[in-house]
Amino acid sequence: MDIANKNIVITGASAGIGAALALELASKVKTLILIARRKELLDKISQKIIAINSSVKVIIFPSDITDEKCQQEIIDRLEEQKITIDILINNAGVGDEKYFHESDLMKLYSIIDLNIKSVVSFTHLVLREMMQSPKGKGIVFMGSGAGIAWMPGSAVYSASKHFITGFTMNLKAELKPYGIDIVLVTPGPVDSEFDKNAGIDGGMKGGPSQNTRISSEECAADIVTQLEKNKSLILPGRKLRRLMNLYINFPWFLREKLLLSDGKKMFNQKNKKS
Repeated sequence: MDIANKNIVITGASAGIGAALALELASKVKTLILIARRKELLDKISQKIIAINSSVKVIIFPSDITDEKCQQEIIDRLEEQKITIDILINNAGVGDEKYFHESDLMKLYSIIDLNIKSVVSFTHLVLREMMQSPKGKGIVFMGSGAGIAWMPGSAVYSASKHFITGFTMNLKAELKPYGIDIVLVTPGPVDSEFDKNAGIDGGMKGGPSQNTRISSEECAADIVTQLEKNKSLILPGRKLRRLMNLYINFPWFLREKLLLSDGKKMFNQKNKKS
């Protein structure tokens, strides 16, 4: 994907991978449009970006991306400034780790709202503009290793990322003939605010081993490197990449066997504590 001198939107840009991506892209792009709820953090990121590259234009939107009115306001304001979106990075997301039957239903709804509904509605808005001149445009979807594998204890989160995987691949088929690049990024464990926001101490217990964990900065640098190499599936981190490339090719019965083994471990750990 050609990112040089482009106008790039990043959702969930105030911290974690989103903020790290903004800083990593600062020296390469024309405009960075950053969306997140916390204005004070967006202001700090903006200052850091300008320190890296004083010529880059930074526009911040302290907005709730799950609010469709806010989404439309963002598009309208960019149109007023005659800024066309070249690349959209759908990064905002949240998780949870708890047995489904013990989970708070409102929290599960919030995962669906942010990880699925907001991605669908905002992508739809942005695409309508992109289709006016599609060639050279691109959309990056932040999926997860949990959207390729399954993760007991994170049923709705994992399912939301499986939605992103399916959504991404179908859009890739639809939009490739128009010249729009579609990329799926599937991180594993990353040091960011994700664990804190999900209420997970020490990272998710299911999924890849914690020895595949990388920093947000490492993750962002690898994503940008792989984008520039025109990769359409990005597995950030060398250890995770080796592991997931093996897993993707496992037969269904073996994947199911590993899943049931993880479920049994969770059950035994839970009952041991109680």
